[in-house]
Amino acid sequence: GLQLYSMSDSGIKVLILGIGNRLKGDDAFGSVLAERLKVYQTRYLKVIDCGEVPENHLKEIFDFKPGCVVIIDTVYMPGREQGDTLLLKEGVKGISSISTHAGSLGLFLSALEMQGLNFRSFLLGIIPENVQMQENVSEKVSTGIENIFNKFPEYLRMFESLELDDWDVKS
Repeated sequence: GLQLYSMSDSGIKVLILGIGNRLKGDDAFGSVLAERLKVYQTRYLKVIDCGEVPENHLKEIFDFKPGCVVIIDTVYMPGREQGDTLLLKEGVKGISSISTHAGSLGLFLSALEMQGLNFRSFLLGIIPENVQMQENVSEKVSTGIENIFNKFPEYLRMFESLELDDWDVKS
């Protein structure tokens, strides 16, 4: 039957996937933030720094059976300021052009679903300032990383707290 993987009565297993290229300035955002967030890991929260290839982590992801998948990546959105942080529900599926890696990320999430995982997804993104080949993230993105890191318990509550209803995790 259906099994729920709960943290508390309301919680579900949350998987954080950081996507990014550390050689391209602000494009490192997802990878750098994921590395920082590993300190929050529990048996109900898994954080993977995927670099640019989430496919390399498929087995680990299936073994974990997340009920919520959060993609962390740089995003492009007209009219938003560089350094702005966005949290989009089902963001990767809905908008293919938004993230540097979104085309493949949408396919990646679809592949997980086709294999029988049932999860809600979020895109936690930041508007980059500079994605040229360079070593460090810009000051704006660096500040964004700090802010998310410090407020992460609040984000986590959001990821966990949605009613499961149709989203029961298949065991």
